[in-house]
Amino acid sequence: MSNSRNESDIFSEESSERPERRRTVWIWVIFVWTVLSAFIDVLLIGLMSYHTISSQLGVPAPQIGIVIKLVIEMVVIVIDLAAAWALLMLRSRAITLFAIGLVISIVTTAHSLAMIPNYLSSMRAIGWIWWLVGIGFVTSTIFLLYAMQLRRRGVLL
Repeated sequence: MSNSRNESDIFSEESSERPERRRTVWIWVIFVWTVLSAFIDVLLIGLMSYHTISSQLGVPAPQIGIVIKLVIEMVVIVIDLAAAWALLMLRSRAITLFAIGLVISIVTTAHSLAMIPNYLSSMRAIGWIWWLVGIGFVTSTIFLLYAMQLRRRGVLL
């Protein structure tokens, strides 16, 4: 009988040392937020693409930059969805994917600010877009930091 007690004590000690690997409410919130954001982004990109294509046949040279930016945005959406899925599956790969998505977003925004003529003046006219860009950066950073915290606690593998 003493052996069975010792074995049960060993198992209970091991389970108390190992962190509980379960999906928290915040993991679900991040996943749902990312899916809804991706849906809205794809809808907006589709509407912008439709407007560009319907207003002119073909894409003239000055608008190629806009098309490339839209394609990069689609890539970021896919990366963010993959990161949210990895987080939902409790995989530490989510950290890398969230970081890649954030870096690409920052780089493309910086490029837009630096290279597109009159970008700042046109953006000032539409000030709410700056709020959306800021919210996107803040939420991406929060998701990245939360995933890093989960990995430190041993929740993500």
